Amino acid sequence: MDAEKEWPEPGPAANEAELQRQWAALAAGAGPLRTTEGELLRVLFPGVHNRGAGPDFCGAVIATERGRVVRGDVEVHPEPGGWRAHGHHADPRYAGVVLHVVGRAGDAGPTGLPGGGRAPVLELPAGGDDASEGLHPCTACAAAIEPEVLLARLTELGTARLRARAALWRRRLERQPADALLWAACLDQLATGTNRAVLRLLAQRLPWNEVQGVRAAQSLLLGAAGWLEGPPVLPAPLHAECRGLWEAAGAPRVVERSAWSLGACRPAAHPARRLLGAGVWLDRWREVGLASQLARPEAAELKAVALAAHFAVSAADAQVGGTAPVGGGRAAAMVVNAALPFLLAAALQSGDAAHAAAVLECYGQHPALEADRVVRPLVTALGLAERRLTACQQQGLHHLFRRSCARGRQGRCLLMGGGTVTL
Repeated sequence: MDAEKEWPEPGPAANEAELQRQWAALAAGAGPLRTTEGELLRVLFPGVHNRGAGPDFCGAVIATERGRVVRGDVEVHPEPGGWRAHGHHADPRYAGVVLHVVGRAGDAGPTGLPGGGRAPVLELPAGGDDASEGLHPCTACAAAIEPEVLLARLTELGTARLRARAALWRRRLERQPADALLWAACLDQLATGTNRAVLRLLAQRLPWNEVQGVRAAQSLLLGAAGWLEGPPVLPAPLHAECRGLWEAAGAPRVVERSAWSLGACRPAAHPARRLLGAGVWLDRWREVGLASQLARPEAAELKAVALAAHFAVSAADAQVGGTAPVGGGRAAAMVVNAALPFLLAAALQSGDAAHAAAVLECYGQHPALEADRVVRPLVTALGLAERRLTACQQQGLHHLFRRSCARGRQGRCLLMGGGTVTL
């Protein structure tokens, strides 16, 4: 075991933003850390910084001196009392916290979690080194690999991610109709973060075979999602019309409004507006299912712009003011994450090599998507901020994150190879 890192005596508790920066940099080479109960830990991956509701860092990977690898969330406060002061002890979103990081612990013991669990408390020193800000476990790769080689490797990883998804689609297509799978995949892509779980539940409770022929599709989706009860979130006339249609259909409800997280949600991306767009999809795909529409173009005519048109929904399409319920950026994400994996699976299943090659070409040339909380820090850490990435290379970053970072395998990184991480 490495020698224990000597921490300076803490002064006044650092503010939360400073502590978050320190925590995010720890996996860049920090030695073992000691909890208030005396247990030694090593940070293999600090997690993804969550700027919305819920724990500050999600998906951290921590090794203990007993040889266990613990995965979960991390919450940061200047002092232990912030946990109760912010209501986390009664908030189920914090049940997965595996470490409570503080600037000054005093004599605090483990933190009680909602549901009865406990999380150890770790004290960080106040006034960390400013040079550590922005460090990331992948920072070393920027100096070790030439940018062009790095981009080529990311293209390989992105293509591997697409092929893995296509293999999963092929297995699912043996058990379920294509339209049912695409409907669930499209709903899943309408949101990010905790709201994705709610949309998956909606897709499960409102499957394609039950919603395909519904005329008042927007009303059904909005009501089932809890948005037609309580204060209106849509223009009053539209709210009243949709509520009337929903009630006439028996007022089915799948989730309560409180299930949705709106902490980091832009008004244009409000779940109710997204569901208006999904209702337009059902009208658009009623006569000819989405799977048939996507498969129509010849291989030579397979274009990202044409594929995105199936998913984009303007404000006029949804008969609502403001911005598009499903804009170009979100439609592009659906092309990359749903349409192209499906099309590759279908081409491989039918043995159409030409169409499979066209899908791979379309994927490789697709422009970058909006950077998310996985892509953004990795691009900075790898020194690629000034480079114009493709969507395929961004997917390579996701593949890297899931196979290396999120599993605490920086020492066996897909970019670097070899080595292991020990406590």
